[in-house]
Amino acid sequence: MENPTAEGEPSMTYRTIQGDMWDLISYKITGSVAGMTQLLQANPNYVEYVVFPAGIVLVVPDFTDSVSETLPPWLIGGESV
Repeated sequence: MENPTAEGEPSMTYRTIQGDMWDLISYKITGSVAGMTQLLQANPNYVEYVVFPAGIVLVVPDFTDSVSETLPPWLIGGESV
């Protein structure tokens, strides 16, 4: 991941490697695929990609929801009903 310092640049970016996919990128960044929707929304110019080529720079959004708030209980170790 890159952290550009120029004013007006995103605080964090991710440069793809050949074979990256949205869910894999989300997992690499957050440790969960739960942030995939926010990642897609932050990069509307690339939504047509399913499998990325190398070298595309994606904006990494500030993830507002924690994983425990977005995943169902059986995926976070909570009790189910």
